[in-house]
Amino acid sequence: MGAGGDVSPLKASDVFILIGASILAASFILTTWDSNVPMSYVDDSNEWFAEGSINPSGSDIITISFSPVNDTSVEFLVYDSEGVEICTEMADLISGESLDAECELTRGEPITWSLESNSDGELDFDHKKKGFSLVIMVAIFMTGGVSLLYGLSIKTIIPSNESDALNDDEDVNVVVEAELVD
Repeated sequence: MGAGGDVSPLKASDVFILIGASILAASFILTTWDSNVPMSYVDDSNEWFAEGSINPSGSDIITISFSPVNDTSVEFLVYDSEGVEICTEMADLISGESLDAECELTRGEPITWSLESNSDGELDFDHKKKGFSLVIMVAIFMTGGVSLLYGLSIKTIIPSNESDALNDDEDVNVVVEAELVD
């Protein structure tokens, strides 16, 4: 160490285990993270509104689940960047019912979705990836898994007492004292 301390060298197995576990944990969190979409109140029309946009790849699927607080009519729209409707779902719901809609996207172009209602409620939006996006997600999981397994295999192949013997070599741990003379 720079301040005169002594630290043993970092083992390659520990580095691979740390990197693999970090990639797996981050990938799991990113793929399973799902939060409710807030509804916004529009004073002029006395309606609740939510919208968003995504850039899907190929044949992704989007699903929504809306549970209103009061009796209401609901309209769910999905349209492309040119304003052409891809999916439309309308329903009259009573309190306690929910609208569950699914839309399969056939083209890999940006889309916008919106939900309009006369009542506030809980809106859950989910984007299920397919095609190339799914391949990328699986590749990232595989990279993390391979790194973790490689680190664990190194740790089991080279027992800890053999690697400690490499660190306890007297020639490596010799302290040299010197005095500067004018």
